[in-house]
Amino acid sequence: LLASSAASDVYKRQGQWIRLHEHKWNYIQGQINGAWVASYQCISQVNTVLRDFNTVDFSAIGVTDEEKAAYYSDLRVLRAWYYMFLLDFYRQVPIATEQQASDEIVPQSTAKEVYDFIESELKECIPTLPKEKRLGRWTQGPAAGLLVRLYLNAKVWIGEDHYADCKQWAEDIICLLYTSDAADEAR
Repeated sequence: LLASSAASDVYKRQGQWIRLHEHKWNYIQGQINGAWVASYQCISQVNTVLRDFNTVDFSAIGVTDEEKAAYYSDLRVLRAWYYMFLLDFYRQVPIATEQQASDEIVPQSTAKEVYDFIESELKECIPTLPKEKRLGRWTQGPAAGLLVRLYLNAKVWIGEDHYADCKQWAEDIICLLYTSDAADEAR
């Protein structure tokens, strides 16, 4: 109890949680730096795996073209998810993909460029993801849900109204277009 009380006093004195709540954080705010670092660590790891995938002979290890496409899409959707977090938190961020060298410095992109990148990644990947449930992996339904979130927030993030797109994708999810067995999902 004493340690908890002491830690609480430190946070109150430094005002970290108040600054976060009021969106008045500064460069020494640990949560801000941590969010940036964690997101780019994941993006970097995804890019490394995608680069490594380009050296693998998938057919030699019994992986079909359909499975290979799903592996690639799984990783690209994960990367898009992290970019969506960065877009929400920071707006203008560098877009690093597996196309750049791992030590290449990538320039900052506009919020619109980040938004367009996320949208294109999701739209390209959704059809190649499986529809059936997979524990801990992206499938069409959750990836389509990310696209709904992107469209829902477009007005705030990039100043464009994408509510009609949001509505269409959400209705498609509700109508179970992205599941393998609509009967099981409806139960």
